[in-house]
Amino acid sequence: SADAQAAYQGAITALLTHPEGSIRQAALDLSNAQKRTAAIATLTAYAQAHPDDAQASNMLLAAAAVGEANNTPNAQQALVAAASAAPNNPAAWRMLSRSYRRAGQTQQAQAAAAVSQGVEAQEQGNNDAAEQQLQQALPNLGSAELRAPVASQLGHIAERRGDFSAASARFAQAYSLREQTVQAAPNAAATQGVQAEAQSLVMALNRSGRTQEACQRLQEAQANHDVAAPDQATLDQCQRLRVQLRPEVQLSPAIRRSAIVQQRAQTPATSTP
Repeated sequence: SADAQAAYQGAITALLTHPEGSIRQAALDLSNAQKRTAAIATLTAYAQAHPDDAQASNMLLAAAAVGEANNTPNAQQALVAAASAAPNNPAAWRMLSRSYRRAGQTQQAQAAAAVSQGVEAQEQGNNDAAEQQLQQALPNLGSAELRAPVASQLGHIAERRGDFSAASARFAQAYSLREQTVQAAPNAAATQGVQAEAQSLVMALNRSGRTQEACQRLQEAQANHDVAAPDQATLDQCQRLRVQLRPEVQLSPAIRRSAIVQQRAQTPATSTP
């Protein structure tokens, strides 16, 4: 398909120059019919284990595109991973929809197609149409791994219109779905998703005026998943409310780095005798 061709062409050059040798080899093996299935599995597993890799999304898209174009046995697994990792990419959802349709999973095919249309509506600034399409699709998606990013997108749409109560409900749903994903298939990408949804939930609860509940949910998330506080203001509020947070995970890495830089700037230099 045009989607598969565009996804492959957009990703393959970067993968062929990846510093990890196994990724370069897997990228080459995608064009080898005898090695293709193993190559897709290698790219999918590596991307899920290293979600911070700059090319993780390209690995999943390339694997998904080749799998969809050649109907490989593990194509649908790669497509689900690609749609979950890049939920704002309508092409990933369209490819997944075709895979479901080929497998006779009509309801899930229609749901994935509706997500792709919702994502495109969001890109055009039509949040009402996007919300309608995503709401329609959400209950019919076949796995928690796919439902979680869609619920999260609905939360962000609610945030943009200032409805933080609705946003917090959607983020709570997404957080629960992410936890199910971690339990079913623990990997770094799934853990990262849990942390992001927990922080979104805490922020939405706080903005809806439910600060005590926000701090309690943060405390719970820290205990279960080492989730950092989303920002300094929330951390300060929780401390004033005497909600006990774990010191080693109080702040996200970005906030910790900022604090270190600020501390260094404020520390006077010592003169050398």
